[in-house]
Amino acid sequence: SMDDAFDRADRLWKEIGGAFPIADNPSASPDELLTLSLYLRRCTRPTDRVFVQHYIPQVLALAERGFAGGHADLRPGFFENEQMQRLTVARLKMQSVPVALVGASDDLGGFRHSFPIVVSYLDQQFENVAEHTFDGRFPIRLLVNRNARVSGRFQPLDWPCFRP
Repeated sequence: SMDDAFDRADRLWKEIGGAFPIADNPSASPDELLTLSLYLRRCTRPTDRVFVQHYIPQVLALAERGFAGGHADLRPGFFENEQMQRLTVARLKMQSVPVALVGASDDLGGFRHSFPIVVSYLDQQFENVAEHTFDGRFPIRLLVNRNARVSGRFQPLDWPCFRP
């Protein structure tokens, strides 16, 4: 089944993440994509999932976090039909997803137009709290789940943490 495949993919990502450990180096540059992985690893629980709009699979692999919603590639042209979008939202509702990382442009880079059902859920359930450009080419907006409890801040980004 699809869910078995996602579980297998999750396990594989965890193994890959374990094979390429990243140092817990607090002096990481805030502008590096690696810092985003460090943020996710340090500020979310291992059982949390993270929704990512950009195609940056290495971030979740290094952070050792599963992809929320079930599709690791939600670019326009992939998984756009209504049934797939509803399935993605149903999964997001069942999973612990404290944060979502989306594009920083107003239309989320065509994402809003291509995935109106998913974006409508994000609009309703998440709050836009920060924005940062990584590696000079990934402008990322941090959305925080309205149900997530903030436990502190992550430097060097000054982003909220959700891990006790």
